Amino acid sequence: MLSGPVFTPAPTAMIRISTRSMRRRVDMYLTKSKLKRPQLSAHSLRSTAATLLMESGATLLEMQMFLGHKSPETTIRYIGRLDKLADQAATRIPIKVK
Repeated sequence: MLSGPVFTPAPTAMIRISTRSMRRRVDMYLTKSKLKRPQLSAHSLRSTAATLLMESGATLLEMQMFLGHKSPETTIRYIGRLDKLADQAATRIPIKVK
């Protein structure tokens, strides 16, 4: 498990970069890789990570630790959104009842 900040302004720095710097860095790499789209952002990638964790059977505590949330209530908000998306997807499945 990681003990310090993952993204820092310099390889030897032990402080976190700002939200704005993170957004710029993600945008730069998305542009370089020709993946930049209006709907793709640092936050959408984070949400995707949360979705993949949940789909792979991660526990609430594991998700909370991975996402760096201090409170499980914050992580539960992600899960609530994912449940709503799953319900919406389920309504699009064509089911024929005989």
